[in-house]
Amino acid sequence: MKNEKRKDQAVDKSLEIFTLLSHEIRTPLNAIIGISDLLQKPDLPEKEEYYNVLQTTSENLLELVNNILDFSKLKSGKLEVSHKPFNLKKKLEHSLYSQKQTAKLKGLGFKLEFDPSIPEVIKGDEVKVCQIFVNLLSNSIKFTEEGEVAIRLRLQKEDNDSLVLICKVSDTGIGIPSNQVDRVFEAFHQGEEDINVTYAGTGLGLNITQKLIKMLGGDLWVESEVDTGTCFRFTLPFGKTSATSEIQKLPQTNASILKGKKILVVEDNKVNILVVSKLLDHWQMDWEIAENGIEALEMIVSSDYDIVLMDIYMPKMNGIEAIEKIRNFPGKKYQNLPVIALTAVTEIQENQRISKTYFNDFLTKPFESEKLKELISIYCNTRQQ
Repeated sequence: MKNEKRKDQAVDKSLEIFTLLSHEIRTPLNAIIGISDLLQKPDLPEKEEYYNVLQTTSENLLELVNNILDFSKLKSGKLEVSHKPFNLKKKLEHSLYSQKQTAKLKGLGFKLEFDPSIPEVIKGDEVKVCQIFVNLLSNSIKFTEEGEVAIRLRLQKEDNDSLVLICKVSDTGIGIPSNQVDRVFEAFHQGEEDINVTYAGTGLGLNITQKLIKMLGGDLWVESEVDTGTCFRFTLPFGKTSATSEIQKLPQTNASILKGKKILVVEDNKVNILVVSKLLDHWQMDWEIAENGIEALEMIVSSDYDIVLMDIYMPKMNGIEAIEKIRNFPGKKYQNLPVIALTAVTEIQENQRISKTYFNDFLTKPFESEKLKELISIYCNTRQQ
């Protein structure tokens, strides 16, 4: 009898979570579909405003999907940590651009204060670090109607090989009642019922953020006062690196570097082909399309390309099978050919061994055009040298 009761409770909880996620996904989808329909109307005076709404809504939907995927990976223990050199300040400025614009649209002040004693380039997991700040800042903006949101980073301690940063994300929002502070990091919990109704959301962002900070070796605290604001404080350890000069030497991502370069796009989705080809046209690149791995192999053997963009899931022969065969062909042409995987988030984890062995780099879908330009520029420049 007790087991049946537990099963019923588990089913009820699953249905509650499914309903919540369904609502959170359908809401931005409704906006995207509605705005897309409006943009087809002739003589629409507010087109720029609608484009901004479309961009912001799409990014919010992507953030939600990423949170759901990350929550699943964290539960299963499949999320891995990388340790690579990166420019923390530049990465944060780029990653937080959308949140900065959202804050301005709400009339909020925005501050990003960076301790000048922090090294320009440090070693760590740039994706997870940026996600932590994006999640916390998005949360602060969401619950703040006036005043400001602020991010502050300072150097707490360092030695010859490592350093620790103390970071703060604060706001002047509605605050958190004292009886709810301990629960803000629970998955699918977002406070009292009136908060859920007014602000909506899944409650996954803070849960994931807490786990990511622990995974990276840091600690997280929250201080809050109702009607005054909230401050999330956390530490993050990083490695020190001498790779500054190498990162500074990366080429500028402008169209002149890409002009006339020959690229093979291996992709079977017509919409993705349209998007990528229009970008390549804009950068004045010569491009060809292969719709599966078999076509890609034939074209790579018969032609010379500066770079290949390779989708993973395709009919007849997928990207993993194709890249294995390419790298096993005799000759430096096939060993030195830069191949970037166009991949969904989960595929990287599922194919870690092959990914690290054969592909030069990855670009996760959906991707930003500037990131695509940056990667193509880097590898085209390297190949030319």
